[in-house]
Amino acid sequence: MIIYEVNLDVDKEIAKDFETWLKPHMQEVVSCGHFEKALSYQVEDPIKILWTIHYHAKNRSLVETYLEEHAPRLREEGLKKFGKKFRATRRILKQL
Repeated sequence: MIIYEVNLDVDKEIAKDFETWLKPHMQEVVSCGHFEKALSYQVEDPIKILWTIHYHAKNRSLVETYLEEHAPRLREEGLKKFGKKFRATRRILKQL
C-alpha cells in the first residue's frame, strides 16, 4: 500500500469555502482511477487550519501515473480558485 499525502495550511478567511471545494476535489482525484480511496484529517492546532489528505494506492506506479497525467491540472484548479491563501506540501508514504 502506498499513500500519497497532501498537507494543507489554509488561511482562516477561506477555510469554509476551501473545505466545501476540497470534498469534491478529493472525489475527483480518486475518480481518476489511480487511488482506491481518500481520507481527510484535521490537524489539531489552536492557531492554524491544517488538513492532511491520504490517497491510498495499490502501488507506486499508480501514484506516479496520477502525478504525471492528472496532478498538474487539478493543482492548477485550486490555485486559480484560492491563489496564495493556502499552502500544500506533498509526500509519498510506503507501508512497512
